[in-house]
Amino acid sequence: FHYRLDDAVKVSQSIEPAPAGVGLTYHFNILGAGEAVSLHFNSAVVNFESDKGQIRDGVLLLSSDEARDFHLTLYPRKNR
Repeated sequence: FHYRLDDAVKVSQSIEPAPAGVGLTYHFNILGAGEAVSLHFNSAVVNFESDKGQIRDGVLLLSSDEARDFHLTLYPRKNR
């Protein structure tokens, strides 16, 4: 997928199965972000991990540099 968040920020995103089986891995390239990027998740529903940034309280925090190229993997929570 390719889309824009505004005139300056371009996002490309691809999706593939998670390495561990159940789940999805997203590859993002976010270009033109002039400041930090945050992605919010409902931790009651999914577990997630990323190869860049920091995770705090269900939020993935990325610098604009880290957001240029990162992977995010989502796994469903088993005990819902």
